[in-house]
Amino acid sequence: MKKSLLLIVSALSLLLPPLCAQVSPAWFGTGAMEQLRLLDARGPRTAGSAEEKAAADYIALELASLGYSPLVQSFTQTARIGGKDAVIRSQNIIAVKPGTGAREIIVGAHYDSAAEGNGSDDNASGVALLLEMCALVQSRSLPFTVRFVFFGAEEAGKLGSDFYVSAMDPGEIAATAAMLNFDSLIAGDKLYAHGSAGARGIVRDWMLAKAQAWLLPLIAQSGKNKKYPAGTTGDWSDHAPFEAAGIQYAAFEATNWDFGDKDGYVQTQSGFGVQGEIWHTKFDTLAYMESVFPLRAKEHLAAYSRLLFAFLTEYSE
Repeated sequence: MKKSLLLIVSALSLLLPPLCAQVSPAWFGTGAMEQLRLLDARGPRTAGSAEEKAAADYIALELASLGYSPLVQSFTQTARIGGKDAVIRSQNIIAVKPGTGAREIIVGAHYDSAAEGNGSDDNASGVALLLEMCALVQSRSLPFTVRFVFFGAEEAGKLGSDFYVSAMDPGEIAATAAMLNFDSLIAGDKLYAHGSAGARGIVRDWMLAKAQAWLLPLIAQSGKNKKYPAGTTGDWSDHAPFEAAGIQYAAFEATNWDFGDKDGYVQTQSGFGVQGEIWHTKFDTLAYMESVFPLRAKEHLAAYSRLLFAFLTEYSE
């Protein structure tokens, strides 16, 4: 394990820019793609399984190798799975990057997966992005303290994020400026930014404006499904418990809100995956996605990485 970890760190050090250097747009997504390949090779990581725990251990080792002191937040919850109650033992992995101000931002992605496929899109892609970002900002001055949270057991009903929010005290909630969630970033046709409804969607709108200035293809869903007002999304990922606690959220995904029931569940044309859905199917592997969409994973990760880096280094309330 120690030898393989050293090899991984060495590979990442060649892929990322020097910490003292400006980050060229060409760098973004490079380290994330390396991490995506490593996570995809692990196969499925179902909630509460030994494979999920091994993935958590891997994430913690990677964070330690980058100079963080990862925190493990263990939890045990009961979930309804397949019509039966199941006891799930899992953990969140947390890395804290102190900032110069008193306010905090939470950046999250879940690392567990469905039973089919390798969970490459859902959600090794989000984990890979966060690991790259941890490396890019580790030695940089940030205006906010950033808590990178790798959630366990999202696929069992957002258990990790529910537990995380339940452990926050009122002062921590009040100090949190926003929660940014990254879930399923590479399979879908279009890059989306969702956020809190109305004027509270400040982070979403900041990201959309930055993307427009840089000519990046980030959009908000237009509200064709009346259940989901324009610019918002459903409560099916880890942003939802934070929104319920009154924390502004921004959620990012790659899918296609113009297909199916116009709720984002159909990611691409019906000839791919299972009638256009790749997540939660046997097609959620990097090999499949690179065979049908050869450049999509790198392009999507690069765009989201560039935007997230800009947000963490430039954003002010």
